[in-house]
Amino acid sequence: MREIYGAPSEPRDVVVDLPMTSDNGRRRALLHGNEKLICFDNDSYCKLYDLVKDPTEHDPTMKGDDWKDMKARYDAFIKTIKEIPAYACTGDCLNSWSRRKNLPPGSP
Repeated sequence: MREIYGAPSEPRDVVVDLPMTSDNGRRRALLHGNEKLICFDNDSYCKLYDLVKDPTEHDPTMKGDDWKDMKARYDAFIKTIKEIPAYACTGDCLNSWSRRKNLPPGSP
């Protein structure tokens, strides 16, 4: 509430969640400080960006200590997210985007 009334915000992680639909696979991002980790589908593929050094997100890091630290932070946070299954279609419906593109299910 303090921020609503003009107080400075406290540093905190931000999570962006795009659930799987019939048109796309799940994507989630974790922003921590200057870093942004984006994970695709069932988190099998993740990219880390330093938003100060690479603000246009053209040069991802996919290994190293920074990547491991952000992935561990991400893994800890997603354990707190309650997954709610789609109610309008089944799992096969949710993966129809990959069939339209001739991609194997789970492809980014």
